[in-house]
Amino acid sequence: MKVVLCEGPSDKAILSTLIKRNNLDVTVEAYDGKDNLKNHLELVKTRPHDPKYPNRPTYREITTLAVIRDADENGKGAFTSVRATLENMDFVNLPAQNSEFSGEAPGTRESKRTGIFILGHEGRGAIEDLCLASIDDRPEFSCLDDYFKCRQQAGFAEPGAKARVRVWLVSHPDFEFFTQSVVGEERYWGWDHPAFGSLTKFLMAM
Repeated sequence: MKVVLCEGPSDKAILSTLIKRNNLDVTVEAYDGKDNLKNHLELVKTRPHDPKYPNRPTYREITTLAVIRDADENGKGAFTSVRATLENMDFVNLPAQNSEFSGEAPGTRESKRTGIFILGHEGRGAIEDLCLASIDDRPEFSCLDDYFKCRQQAGFAEPGAKARVRVWLVSHPDFEFFTQSVVGEERYWGWDHPAFGSLTKFLMAM
């Protein structure tokens, strides 16, 4: 099985939509924050088979494992951190650069590829930046900028991408707050926009 690990539920929702739209056979798991990646990898490597959860494979069943993380303020640092975590967990033959996959891991009975993808724009940012970039050519997008400019003039701090995404979502009259998975619904983002191109290509290479 092919498994991609991501930071949280919003990332999972967005990745799940990309996977569905491209008819990919990939399972997505959230590791609940960058500081919890090591703990989740330990779980992946040791969890038993459970027929109640067919989409939660054991380590032996995984053929390709990808880790996706936000760049935040330092994309190179984020890549180095993820790679070091994998290395400390005894993963071998790791990718040397962002958005790449390793080959077969030596010393294992099954083919085990690993990949790392750091999300953001020009080495900084998060998956929300891709979402916003995918709609910045829509006429109504300027309203979002106007709203936050007004807030800054009133003395509020400049917003991050997560705040902009939330405001964009709640501007839709059919938006529901019940779950974070709503962020991945198709009607909100330009899924075929080049902003998602590199991430989609990475997922298709799994």
